[in-house]
Amino acid sequence: TYQGFSMPRKTQHPAQWIQGCGWYPDCKLGLFRKDLGEWAGENPHDRVSLRGKCKKLKADLLHFAFKDIKEHMNTIFHYAGIASLEMRKKNKPFRLADITLRPMVTFIRDYFLRKGIFDGRMGFIICCMNSFAVFCKYIYLYEIYRKMRHRETGEFVQDVIFYLYKASDMPGELIEKCDLQENFW
Repeated sequence: TYQGFSMPRKTQHPAQWIQGCGWYPDCKLGLFRKDLGEWAGENPHDRVSLRGKCKKLKADLLHFAFKDIKEHMNTIFHYAGIASLEMRKKNKPFRLADITLRPMVTFIRDYFLRKGIFDGRMGFIICCMNSFAVFCKYIYLYEIYRKMRHRETGEFVQDVIFYLYKASDMPGELIEKCDLQENFW
């Protein structure tokens, strides 16, 4: 017997099913016994870890990710903010290559190697946005380190929370969940 089932996630953006860009097949554990699953992975890429056997289903899990490009952009800002805070917690340094080379490499990987080119105009747009998401993540990290050089710790944490909330419409409950005031350092 199986304790969980995973399936390839097929994403529609906004009116086209995406076959490339690294978005398909994006296998996700969709059904599992609650008592045998637990959250694992790194924020913002949390996932469910299953104790037991998992069967991969062939049917697609249809995912209607974004109603339009604006919603996709807001999501990029939101998750880039979370990722930058996680990188700072791990003392990941900021390098100029992070905002110059990484976005270019991401575009090339997603557009050519992960076959975004076959999704036409929308594939090109998504790969550009994936690249922009990488740029945002590292530019936010730069902003955190820049503010650190000029502020005391308590005031700095409040500034980072305000900056990310303003830039990415981060919900207040997520800020509370992060509990940055006590656990950031």
